[in-house]
Amino acid sequence: MYKKRLVAFYKRHNPACLDSVDEILDIFAGREEELLRVLAEKYAGQEEPHEDDGLAAAPPLATSGRHAIAAETAGCVRDRGTKGQTTSMDELCQRLSEALRGKGEEVGMLAARVRTLEARLEEQKGGYSTSSTAPPFLSSDASRGVDFREMQKRIGCCEAEIDELRATNYSLRKDVVVLQAEKEALRRQRRVDEDSMRALRAALRDGERRERRLIEASGALELGSGGPLHEREFLDIIRSSQEQLTAFYEDKMASMEAEMERFYAHTVECIHEKDAIIAALKAERLAD
Repeated sequence: MYKKRLVAFYKRHNPACLDSVDEILDIFAGREEELLRVLAEKYAGQEEPHEDDGLAAAPPLATSGRHAIAAETAGCVRDRGTKGQTTSMDELCQRLSEALRGKGEEVGMLAARVRTLEARLEEQKGGYSTSSTAPPFLSSDASRGVDFREMQKRIGCCEAEIDELRATNYSLRKDVVVLQAEKEALRRQRRVDEDSMRALRAALRDGERRERRLIEASGALELGSGGPLHEREFLDIIRSSQEQLTAFYEDKMASMEAEMERFYAHTVECIHEKDAIIAALKAERLAD
C-alpha cells in the first residue's frame, strides 16, 4: 500500500526517485506515515496534490515558524530536478544543518534570557516576601508594577517564540531526514547503474573480440576456398616475374655503364691536361 502511494507521488513530483522507492521505504521502515507527511509538506508548493497520491489529506508538518532559510530551502528542494538551477544534496543538507545550528543558538539565547528574567523575578519576590515593609513599587512608585507586567509579557513572548522555533527546528530536521533518505537511495541506485554499465562495457569488449575473430576466420576461409592455379597461369606468373627482374637488372647495368663512361671521359681529360702542363714546363726549362 505504501509503495503504491509513494510511486504515484514520485511520478508526479520527482520521477528521478522512482527506482529508489524500495530503498526509501527500507530506510523509513515502520515510519511510512511520517515519510508521507514530510513529503506532502516538502512538495506542497509544487502543485495541487492528486487524489492518487494518497497524500491529499496529509496534514502539514508545521504551520508556523517558517523563516527565510526554510522558504529558500523548500524552493531548492522543489527545483532540484532542473539542471543548472539547483543546489546539490550535500550543499542543501549543509545549509539545513547551519540553519539548525543558528536556530539552536537563538533558542539558547532566548532560554538564557528567560532564565535570567525568572531569576531576577524570584530575587525580587524573595526580597519582598522577607521584608516587613511593603514593596516600594506598591507604596511609592506605581510605575514599577507596570514594568513588572511588561516583563511578564516579554517572558510570554519569548516562550511563544521558543515554541515557534522548536516547531521550525523539528520541520527542518524532517526535511533533512527525507533528503538524506532520497540521497542514500539515489547513491545505491547509482552504484547499481555503474555495476550494470561495467558489465555492459565488458560484454561490448567481448563482442568486439568475437567479431574480430569471426572476420579473421571468414577471411581465411575465403582465401582457402579459392581453386588451385592452372599450370599456364603459374608459368605466366613466373614469366612475368622473370621479365620484371630482367628489366630491373638491365636498367641497373645501363646506369652503371653510363657512370663508367662518364668516369673514363673525365679521366682522359685529366690525363690530357696533365700532359699539357708537363709539356709547358719542359718548354720553359729549355728556353732558360
